[in-house]
Amino acid sequence: MDRAKHTPTGRGYGAEEFAKLPTAVLARYRGELECEECQAAAYFVRKRLSGTSYYFGARPHKDGCTLATSAGETDHADLAEAARREAEDGIVRLVPDRSRGAAQDHVEHDPEAEEGAGNARRYSKDGEAGRTLGTIQMSSLLGALLHRPDFADSDYELRLEDNTTTTVHRYCVELNQVTKQHHRRRHLYWGTVLFAGEADDRGGAWLYTAKGLPNLLMTKEVLEQVMTAKKIDDIADLAGASFILWGWINLPKDKPGGRPFLVAGEADKFGLRLG
Repeated sequence: MDRAKHTPTGRGYGAEEFAKLPTAVLARYRGELECEECQAAAYFVRKRLSGTSYYFGARPHKDGCTLATSAGETDHADLAEAARREAEDGIVRLVPDRSRGAAQDHVEHDPEAEEGAGNARRYSKDGEAGRTLGTIQMSSLLGALLHRPDFADSDYELRLEDNTTTTVHRYCVELNQVTKQHHRRRHLYWGTVLFAGEADDRGGAWLYTAKGLPNLLMTKEVLEQVMTAKKIDDIADLAGASFILWGWINLPKDKPGGRPFLVAGEADKFGLRLG
């Protein structure tokens, strides 16, 4: 988007105009933006070394918004692979991004096994009637969730690293769908970063999402790996990014009723795409 509105003042800004605001003002305003048409929470992306110009974004826009786009890192080959797998048998093993090309597993259903989290079915690697599974990486799964409107509600089956099988609809939870029932429960949570800031006492970074939704804390180690992989040198460049995390919704111990949050402490359970 070329324009966005600063919610508290009601003033609209062009992207280039917004980028020229004093640093302190820009830092405060970038977490208070909305789409001028649908009023969805918006974010600002500054110019990057790659040559990307300043722009605003909102994900998701509200239904029918004419300003909605699919901007961001999109690997169409990844989406095509996800679609092909879904059409064939609808089941793949979820793997970390670094595991592309890893050996595939042969598994069969174990009817005696206990049900896994989220009503997932547990599988055994033993037996004669095994089958070969394909794989999908965290970032590819995130890309499908972002760019295929029907995917989040699909029965596409995922095999997790603990060898349970679940569906995208059941296990992938967008942050704006989180309720108290999700607190302290493990899922694949995904959402959009409005702005980012340093976690002063931890050495990592906080990724701030829309008002009322869980924020995400990245540990120092994960932050360093992400910034190296994405070739960025400023935490501010994480604004507008989308992420997926296999983890839990945490509640602050020192602030009863405080805002829930996620923690990205293991790089292989976290995926991120720049805005």
